[in-house]
Amino acid sequence: MPGELVSSQNVFEGERISLRLDVLRFGSKEKHREVVVHPGAAAAVPILQTGEVLLVRQYRHAIAATLCEVPAGTLERGEAPEDCIRRELMEEVGFRATSLEKLLTIATSPGVMTETISIYLARGEQVASQNLELGAQLEVVRMGMGEALDAVCSSDTVDAKSFVALVAASQRLDAGRSREEAK
Repeated sequence: MPGELVSSQNVFEGERISLRLDVLRFGSKEKHREVVVHPGAAAAVPILQTGEVLLVRQYRHAIAATLCEVPAGTLERGEAPEDCIRRELMEEVGFRATSLEKLLTIATSPGVMTETISIYLARGEQVASQNLELGAQLEVVRMGMGEALDAVCSSDTVDAKSFVALVAASQRLDAGRSREEAK
């Protein structure tokens, strides 16, 4: 059961996130909760007409590791997830989505963060080179769906959004093939 919110105080305001300290009452006891407030994000599995998937390989400072990931980005203030992922697909991999199909929304760390990520299956074509933000360094990799899942899972640390996105996209694509075969 949710506790009664006694107080909430913003203790840090950063460029992308803030930290809030909440006090909750559960009966006669109070508990403190530290909450990282995040604007949310969007991610997509971009599928080319060949059936290949576009991924990005990038270094992640927070965990000091290079990961293979699906394209993704943080929502700007007031931005819809669909608009965010269309922008990120063009910036990161030069991909123009002709269709977006929402697969699911995941809560990345619901015990301490407000971040959710809307995940899409994007169909379209690679039309341009990357148009990265200053300081961003991403290597675009192109491979089949099975290879993509292997690539995401091949390091010591697995990017959760990418794993979930590829599994969900693979299931959706398999279900679509099954429906076509049944006709």
